[in-house]
Amino acid sequence: MMRREGWVLLTHLLRSRTVVSLVLPSLAACDSLSVAAPDLGRIQPNPALGAAAFAVSCAVCHASGDGFDLAYFSYPDSTIIRRAVAHVDSNTARDIVAYVRTLSVQPVARDNRPFQPRDALADTDLAFALRLFGTDAWPADLTSEGLRAIDLRQVPTALRFPLWSQEQGNMDWMPDDPLSGSLLDYGDEPARKYLDAYLGHRSSENLRAAVSAVRRAERDSLNAAAPCVRPPLARFQPRACFEVRRWTATLIAQHLLRFGTSETVDTALYNVWWDVGDAARIGRARDGDFENGIANWATWMYLGWSFGASNETSVWLGDALTLLGLRRHAVFTILRSQVARPRGSPIPYNDLVFATQFAPGGWAFPVVKFGYAHLLARVKDGDVPPVERRQQATEAISSVFNAAAPKLTPPQQATLAALRDEIAAYLQ
Repeated sequence: MMRREGWVLLTHLLRSRTVVSLVLPSLAACDSLSVAAPDLGRIQPNPALGAAAFAVSCAVCHASGDGFDLAYFSYPDSTIIRRAVAHVDSNTARDIVAYVRTLSVQPVARDNRPFQPRDALADTDLAFALRLFGTDAWPADLTSEGLRAIDLRQVPTALRFPLWSQEQGNMDWMPDDPLSGSLLDYGDEPARKYLDAYLGHRSSENLRAAVSAVRRAERDSLNAAAPCVRPPLARFQPRACFEVRRWTATLIAQHLLRFGTSETVDTALYNVWWDVGDAARIGRARDGDFENGIANWATWMYLGWSFGASNETSVWLGDALTLLGLRRHAVFTILRSQVARPRGSPIPYNDLVFATQFAPGGWAFPVVKFGYAHLLARVKDGDVPPVERRQQATEAISSVFNAAAPKLTPPQQATLAALRDEIAAYLQ
């Protein structure tokens, strides 16, 4: 357990009005702070001083504000010291180590990849299908209810989720930059206020409010410094937006790692993870380049999707997976999204268009048959799109048939044509 004086100081820091100015100052980079000169006569590391130093010099990037991630991900003393001395003197670095070691945290391995489904990998796209279905085909007997019942957190994927932190590159959670004052202090209800409240009391409600405030600041067109404004596309700053969203993503992740993913959390929070990938997607599309662009696009979107399959635009994730050669992944994510869409939505029709587009050889017939059967069950149950979207839905089911037909035998074509026409009759 932490020494009493360490807890007293940290509690004061986290509950005082000055905490956010300490934890979240306006900085251009994470290595911009230092603390007071060392006490050369001191020998024993002091965790209370380490807590204060961490709040001043480290917490700008470690969004939890208390070093939870250093303890949770088993950072060795040598690594903490090596990184800390870029910001503080060596005595203070040892104080920070002493402080981190007082945190009551159940650690995981240093190479843990947070939220990797089942903590397991499928080696290839084919291995993914074989582990999921037992065969390289979309199962002919799989129902909508059966697909909805598949726990996405238990399906090994060929995507490697990000490590918490690595020395090189941007395929990790830890941002390179902290939040700037232009984001923290923007508007009448600034993010700084809500982050302060969250650090004082780590509730789901306070987390949601803090994340929402950051999200408003990052994309409000009236904020001249907002990096995620779109449209116009010219205002979107891919790298800066990626960093802001990655910072916010770590705030959410540490809350879930601290309290467990079973805690009730607004699913909209997982959209932040999806949107980290979207920043990479837009950067690659607009500028033709983004560091690890496709990998970041696919991995972060898949991460967010695995917690909220009904919310996301399936074609964007499908595009990224296909670019990585993961067509079976793409079809699975799209159809799993299709069966999770809310009633009255026109999106399931578009989902089937994309699933047909990405389906690997031999998958076209069972994929389209499954998608048509799902749509037919919806319309028979009175679940149809709004009147103004029904023509679009009818065109979608026709385009699905036209795309699949060249890959089908005449009997298969006849089977699908009958399903298509039956759905269309309900859409009139």
